[in-house]
Amino acid sequence: MDGKAKLKRNMHGLMFILKAVSMKKYHVLKPGQYKIWWSEKNIVYHTACGGFCAYFPRQEMNRFLDGFSFRIRQSQGGYCFRGQAILFTLNGEYKVFDLEKSRILTCLPEEKKRLVWDNIRHFRGCLNVTVLEVNEKGIIEKYIPYRNRDLWTEDEVRAGYLEILDDQMRLTLRAKREYVKNGREILKEIMDYGISEISGLCRRIEKNTGFDVDIPFIRQHGDVHFGNVLFCGKEHFYIDFEYARTESFLFDLFNCIYVEMTDRHSLILAEDFFSRQQEFADRYKAIFENVGMRYQEQRNKDYFLLFLLSRIRFDIGSAFRRFPKCRRKKYFDLLLRKYNGVLGYLEGI
Repeated sequence: MDGKAKLKRNMHGLMFILKAVSMKKYHVLKPGQYKIWWSEKNIVYHTACGGFCAYFPRQEMNRFLDGFSFRIRQSQGGYCFRGQAILFTLNGEYKVFDLEKSRILTCLPEEKKRLVWDNIRHFRGCLNVTVLEVNEKGIIEKYIPYRNRDLWTEDEVRAGYLEILDDQMRLTLRAKREYVKNGREILKEIMDYGISEISGLCRRIEKNTGFDVDIPFIRQHGDVHFGNVLFCGKEHFYIDFEYARTESFLFDLFNCIYVEMTDRHSLILAEDFFSRQQEFADRYKAIFENVGMRYQEQRNKDYFLLFLLSRIRFDIGSAFRRFPKCRRKKYFDLLLRKYNGVLGYLEGI
């Protein structure tokens, strides 16, 4: 392919992405629409549309999807899964959507599939999950026509977080306490990575935090926020269990507040937490008691900063596992902007 043809092909792809991004309500998957996931360049292709022919000719895509008509045996009989749309994600993973039966097939490497399924089985007794079964093809789950967070009112944000806190009450009540760590131990683990910018940030945290708190570690979802808890009517469902692990019990408790602050630039939940709203405080008290701790409202800042240390440790460890050395600096710069924004807010309280 000569340079001119290659440039034309790349421009065609760019115009497709711009077209998809410009569409409103992109979180709703309907026949005749594209859907963009805001992570790298993950694209849903719908066979009724065409349009991305430079990369995925329509006939080839239709043949690919036709290969996903197969029978899934269930206790109540079988049904034929037939995909009408496909989402290509990173590392060769993809999702196929059966829009008629509201089903999603997620195709993962075998090792990751087992990991996700083990995590789901651990939590499904106390959390609503979308997964129906796992078979040789992948993970089968319900497609949830959830309400996009962009459309929520402030009251809906608070109500959604209260639902998450109720789930945490049930989860911590049955959770096994694995071990205990204090803030200084977590801080040392971060310092051992030897990242100078992160070390400077941690010293700022150290000045603002009481480290005399022993934190119980339990099994956690590991990525709770409104993008991974899908609200549909009076129900809500948890997705994306790949990060489930033994973690500080504060992680799932405060991660939603952190993501709202850093990704959505919303302080609704943070202000409610630090102003000690009673309906939240009652739930925090019950959660702390479930893990054997006494909740002290005047130490809310300490609790959140101890969560932030756990978040920093997880993010750094994840970066070392996921990215080559040449890509880490850019990722750490992004993380530092988030951490500094949160810490600046906390220092102003």
